[in-house]
Amino acid sequence: MKSSKGKNNRIFHLSFGSCNGCDIEVTACRLFGYIFSDNVEDSDVILLTGLFDERSRDETLKSLDIRRMSAKKLVLVGSCCISKGIFDGCKDDLLEMSGSFKADAYVFGCPPSPKEIDLGIKLAGRK
Repeated sequence: MKSSKGKNNRIFHLSFGSCNGCDIEVTACRLFGYIFSDNVEDSDVILLTGLFDERSRDETLKSLDIRRMSAKKLVLVGSCCISKGIFDGCKDDLLEMSGSFKADAYVFGCPPSPKEIDLGIKLAGRK
């Protein structure tokens, strides 16, 4: 997939406490022509997976705010990231990402397919 600038979309992926199911599906998005970047400054899209706990919340949010300002779009991937998924009710201190900031797109699923993630990235690009 090409961005409006005519270059491949670059993805910066962050995983927090994931079972790795979503991470594997995110990696498979290479099939759609996405390039993964190690540097958030070079990315067009940030993909977040997993969830974090209250102990790491402030530092995580501070880090994400800095990264969010430098990237174009933010996409939350997977049910855990959006609504605690299978971890809902397990520990009171686990926090889903969607309760902490607004994303440009939300991709539900446990795990979502690469095609669903691709559609979420495209949806975020329309905003």
